[in-house]
Amino acid sequence: MGARVLRKREERQGIYMKRKVISALLACTLLAGSAVPALAAGETAAGQTPAGIGAEAPALKVRQMGVLAVKKAVQEDNSTVRILRRNASAIEGATGGSSSMGSTVSPGAAYSKLADTLEKILETGTLDGDTKKAYEAQIIALRGNAENMNLSVSVQYQSALAMLSQLDDQAYQLRRQADSIANQMAMAAQNLLYTMETLDCQMESLKNGIATLDRNLAVMKVQRSRGMIGQLQLDTVENQRVQLVNSQQTLANMREQIGLSLSQLCGLDADTLVEPSTLVMPYEGELDRINAKTGLENAKKNSFDIWSRRVSLRAAQNVYDKDVSGTAEAVKAAEDQLAVTQESVETAYATVIQNMKDSRVSLTAAQNALTQAQDDLRLASVKYKLGTMSRLSYQSAEDAVKTAEINVRLAELTVAQNYTACQWAEQGVLTLPTGV
Repeated sequence: MGARVLRKREERQGIYMKRKVISALLACTLLAGSAVPALAAGETAAGQTPAGIGAEAPALKVRQMGVLAVKKAVQEDNSTVRILRRNASAIEGATGGSSSMGSTVSPGAAYSKLADTLEKILETGTLDGDTKKAYEAQIIALRGNAENMNLSVSVQYQSALAMLSQLDDQAYQLRRQADSIANQMAMAAQNLLYTMETLDCQMESLKNGIATLDRNLAVMKVQRSRGMIGQLQLDTVENQRVQLVNSQQTLANMREQIGLSLSQLCGLDADTLVEPSTLVMPYEGELDRINAKTGLENAKKNSFDIWSRRVSLRAAQNVYDKDVSGTAEAVKAAEDQLAVTQESVETAYATVIQNMKDSRVSLTAAQNALTQAQDDLRLASVKYKLGTMSRLSYQSAEDAVKTAEINVRLAELTVAQNYTACQWAEQGVLTLPTGV
């Protein structure tokens, strides 16, 4: 009888069905967990034909995006992130009634009411001795049944509430996990933008190198025709040109694949290619405002990894029993894992700050080298006009400026990327060693 009453009560509160639904959701969540749908460089998107193989690949739609745009797109539209957040919301919705389950009707009320009725009959004094004794026995039994039922259901009910509370915690943990994964993906997407810009610089450098070789080859072919150099020399430089052209194509293919991977991270259509919009350098004042001490405090406070270790430690402490074998070891292990994670966050943050400092030094050096190359070009221009410098030497001075300009742009991209990393680090988003 008690079990049937409990079952009906659970059904009225929605607990019975919620258990099944939530279990299924949690299982799906574990499978979705940390999957990051990104392509590695050199891989092709599903259903796409690599360039130059088989039929001509369909035209791609181009979408220009900056660092803030890809961050927003990943956090809102990435499929993995949306699944995790949807599951968290589903669990929160399923357990939403747990806070309103405090006031209940006593399941033994019917027994108590019947016992009250019998007592009123006894109070009339109209019953004979045997009937009176039977009524008294019935009242005792009814009171006992009511008490036992109330006690049993109370235990089960509290257990159900505890279960729902745990699921609420799990929903919150899942949402924190979704936020952490979203941030990690957003940072990865921004890094891909910087990588694409870096590849552009490298391809521009190769283009300049090919132009230089073309000028040299034109002279060498004349020299070869006059017997001034051997064929081997000419072949060597021509092979160098072929290698540069091949490298240029390799970088172009890699860049396209990164654009497709970035599109997938942003939750865009499979036929969409993301192109970086102009990436703006941070102001010097923004760079100078970076504070390593407060930044580290924020990094530790906002770290999902540290928070997760603390959750594990609290769980181990909650079940700790000095008389139960292994519980003390579990608490100690959780404490050690927390300490290791905190140390890893500190080390990772220190690396981010040092990278920021080093990149600013490198940028200054690149800017100084550009200034020197520009000065050399102005002097070369004068000499060339005076006829004291050959055209090839003057063109070499021009090439030096182009190279220096590319190096400055590469240094600026590194500074911008490291600045972005500092911003993420303060939000607790850091790349920790595997296994931490």
